[in-house]
Amino acid sequence: MPETGQTPADMLAPLYEAAADPERWPRFLSSLAGSFNTATATLRVIGSRDPVVHWSCITGFDDTVDHDYRRHLIARDPFRAYLNAQPAGRLHCSHEVIEDRRYERSEHYQHVFRPNNNFYAMGGHVERNRRWALQIGVHRPRSAGPFQERERRRLEFFSPHLRRAVRIMRRLDTFESALRQARSALDRLPFGVWLLGRDLRCRWMNAAAEDAVRTGLYSLDMQVNRLTTTDTSTAAALRAAAGALDSGGRVEIVPLGVCGASLVLMDEHAPGEARSLDDDEGLLVFLMDPERALVPDAEALRRLYGLTPAEVRLLSGFVQGLDLGEASARLGISPHTARVQLKSVMRKTGTSRQPELMRTLLLGAGCLMPDERGR
Repeated sequence: MPETGQTPADMLAPLYEAAADPERWPRFLSSLAGSFNTATATLRVIGSRDPVVHWSCITGFDDTVDHDYRRHLIARDPFRAYLNAQPAGRLHCSHEVIEDRRYERSEHYQHVFRPNNNFYAMGGHVERNRRWALQIGVHRPRSAGPFQERERRRLEFFSPHLRRAVRIMRRLDTFESALRQARSALDRLPFGVWLLGRDLRCRWMNAAAEDAVRTGLYSLDMQVNRLTTTDTSTAAALRAAAGALDSGGRVEIVPLGVCGASLVLMDEHAPGEARSLDDDEGLLVFLMDPERALVPDAEALRRLYGLTPAEVRLLSGFVQGLDLGEASARLGISPHTARVQLKSVMRKTGTSRQPELMRTLLLGAGCLMPDERGR
């Protein structure tokens, strides 16, 4: 049964909750319909010019009828052209648009309203641009009589709030799309990545990390959704490393004892990054394996940061775990030259410490690639 006795202000909280969680729109529509003593309401995003329904939420409407309306009956909707010609935001009562006798003979009534035991409608476009329009509507039987002016004004109360709700939905959709793209990029990284809480509870891991846990190749395990290892001493070292970061550490390395593989732990936030008041502290963990050697992608680093070939060669040593002295010796250059190159790299990448530089390389999808020559 629809809810009754609610004021428009009472329904604002459910409306904005629906903006954040689209699965709650039916609840809001049910309350909206009940406030007008009917059981039927619709919220649709339709084409501004073409008769197409991009998105639809209904309550009290027959699913088959709604499907037929979205598929082809919208083109025969006698209110569509009228609403397109009216200013968005002002809602309308159907009996003011088309007289009852004429509407009774319309295909829209026979195939859309009549199967739902409805005759009168009230609604319109609360927002519209060149591509789409947001349309709200409530409907009721002929025996209940047409909607009145006071009811139209009451429904218009929701217009600005529905506009804001749609903007919230669009921003959330943009955020979700960006998040999916970021996760896809991380899935393409050739090494495992975990996002963990300070208690090592896993929030997310990429495809390579999932493979590492599933195969057990590195003795990694998930217990009660926490990252650990089957080796007791290594598991204790992992917990200690997380604790060290919690005490202000920058980067911690936990050897796994398997072919020299190790876990590299760092704070999920960059140094100096602003955090929200309810921000839950977390860790980024990377699985590094010398048997799956990584090398900097010279072309990507040239394109992104303008690094020279000599600077990329220096980074190759860092990625393989060498310090500045070891890297300069391998390259046959003096420590002074290596320091100059490192300073140039940090300036170009906007970093000031080697841990920040490593973070930039590890998180930059495309900055590193597998060293196929080492296989």
